[in-house]
Amino acid sequence: MVPISIGTDAGGSTRMPASYTGLVGLRPSNGRVPRRYGFPPMALDFQAIGLITRTVRDLELVFNVVSGPDARDPISLHVTPPRREAKPRRLGCFTRIGEESASAEIVASHAEALKQLETLGYIIEPCPPPFSIDEIRDIWDTLTAVGAARAAAIYGDKWKTQATGQIASLVGRGLAIPATAYVNALDRLQTFRADTSARWGDFDALVIPVNPLPAWPVETDHPTEIDGKAVTLGAQGMFCGWVNAMGYSGLSVPGRPSDDGRPIGIQLVAPTGADEVVIEIARHLEEAAPWKDRWPSLATAV
Repeated sequence: MVPISIGTDAGGSTRMPASYTGLVGLRPSNGRVPRRYGFPPMALDFQAIGLITRTVRDLELVFNVVSGPDARDPISLHVTPPRREAKPRRLGCFTRIGEESASAEIVASHAEALKQLETLGYIIEPCPPPFSIDEIRDIWDTLTAVGAARAAAIYGDKWKTQATGQIASLVGRGLAIPATAYVNALDRLQTFRADTSARWGDFDALVIPVNPLPAWPVETDHPTEIDGKAVTLGAQGMFCGWVNAMGYSGLSVPGRPSDDGRPIGIQLVAPTGADEVVIEIARHLEEAAPWKDRWPSLATAV
């Protein structure tokens, strides 16, 4: 409907919609796009101003306009792109986190993207996830519940009748969390960031799925299973939320669609400040397998 779009991404809300719709979606690393007015800290610095476009070139143009230091956001004054003397070449990859895995169709699309990158001269190396999924989920649950309660408090008791059942439950849980538990979550977050950084390895970027499944039927709130295995609401964010917790750059680009035509996104992740790295890799993927003229077939509603 529009050539570009700007949203927010606290746990995948830019990358996942882009993945579901065959678009390019960037969650910039913390500080690269300054934030200030009209941007409440719902979950500390997890939330960033995200960009969605149809092509990588458009993404670069928008990113160059909105990024850069701004005195109203002190963090942006301290984040500068890392100096690189060589093009990114060594990439880590995984499609499984512990006992949880992306679906077979996601894994197949991911494998095809890796073959394209190898053809382009990249060195691909399978690796374990550098983070603990259980730890970040526990931290995330506390921070988002408190953040939701904070937002709801602005409206007094109106949230009790106007919020959806899912949001009302989240707010209620947030109001019941003691301050000590919240501060403990902040301490655990710092440890999580240190441990994950130490486990990153000698990679320029990681190539991983955006979602474990393509878009699901509109009649359901969330997918209930992956390849026959039951999953919970949080399953769809298993590859995205940790990126926000780290403040890293995450970029979704279209991969090979599923057999029924539903788009599938490939996620490129790089450490804080290295947004140009994932953009460069995305540009190479786009050149190898252009997607801007890829349109899904439309079925007539009955």
